[in-house]
Amino acid sequence: MRVFKFFSFWLTLFALGICLYNLSGYDDKNLLLFMTSPLLLVLEDYSSFFKRFLSYQMLIWLFYFLNVFFWCCIGLIIDSIIHSTKRKKILIYLSRIGIVSCAIILISVLFYSFQNSEKEISNILKHPDKYNEQSIRIAVVKSAKEGYGEQYVDEMATILQTTNSQEIYGSTIYALGIIGTPNSIKVIVENQNDSDIISYSLQMNENIIISMLDVNQPQNMINAGIQAAKLLEFSSFIQPLSNIKNNYPNNEVQARAAKVLKQISENPKKNNPKFNID
Repeated sequence: MRVFKFFSFWLTLFALGICLYNLSGYDDKNLLLFMTSPLLLVLEDYSSFFKRFLSYQMLIWLFYFLNVFFWCCIGLIIDSIIHSTKRKKILIYLSRIGIVSCAIILISVLFYSFQNSEKEISNILKHPDKYNEQSIRIAVVKSAKEGYGEQYVDEMATILQTTNSQEIYGSTIYALGIIGTPNSIKVIVENQNDSDIISYSLQMNENIIISMLDVNQPQNMINAGIQAAKLLEFSSFIQPLSNIKNNYPNNEVQARAAKVLKQISENPKKNNPKFNID
């Protein structure tokens, strides 16, 4: 019966009760679980990190563990203040919990470093079917932002053609926009789905699109440039489209350029200032 005198017992019991209530399915959107655990509220912004490595079920069990762990520690701290005669023993328990926590954190950091290596990113992009959605989304964006995404443009094209996830689609289109090469622009316009993310990714590559509208470019690149110009309707595309219309040797490409040129000329637009690098 002496155990009932300790806050650590009651707070741990409280945390377990919250977890059981959540497990029952009555805690809509995990609101009660998070609102009763300051630690989980702090970690909420990092949930995407955990989702990269864990399934939803495993993530929930991790949240349960952290919730019980947090309230157990709070209870032990309160007990060490109230029960001064048992403070030494309680502090020993706390120190052991601290050592275990540090070990878990260290292992997590090492695991995170491995998962974010270029080699692992390459594996994810080449074999997306073996990884979860969050891993793929992080891999495409990370490779683009760190400057080696261009070598995986073909893999990203395959991801766009095979995925059913709108989130993966959006992240991949965004990554291709960051890469910003004629080949990545070509992949973007060949895989149109969400007009907003397409426009956003093309906007940051206005000068690249202009370079694709050069009569000396391969025909497939010119066609991709014309399609990109059609989607954006920027006034800066008028001159290169006119040049294609008047000078390109292929009549079909000339006709396509003329049609887009007419469309833009009726309502020419300017790029968003935030995308103007000059």
